[in-house]
Amino acid sequence: MNVSERLADDMLAIEPANVRYLSRNQLESYGLRTVDPVEQETIDLQEAQALGLDRREFMRRKALSLAKCSENPSLETWDAFLACNERVMKSGR
Repeated sequence: MNVSERLADDMLAIEPANVRYLSRNQLESYGLRTVDPVEQETIDLQEAQALGLDRREFMRRKALSLAKCSENPSLETWDAFLACNERVMKSGR
């Protein structure tokens, strides 16, 4: 099921009647994200193919986009972030 042994052990240690909701940090610590890592790999490879890039170049551009677009306070809206991301992914700059 692609879950960590620690998560499985912790799940079995809690009684079913004692529901426990996890914080974002706890989810991350168990390796639970909004997108499964295997699924993300598939998505990345499809996006790389669509852009005509090999995996290495795609990952370089993805990291560059994250650095340029996610941490830029002038890009306050989602549309601005998407435009920045598209520009970086297409140009590599």
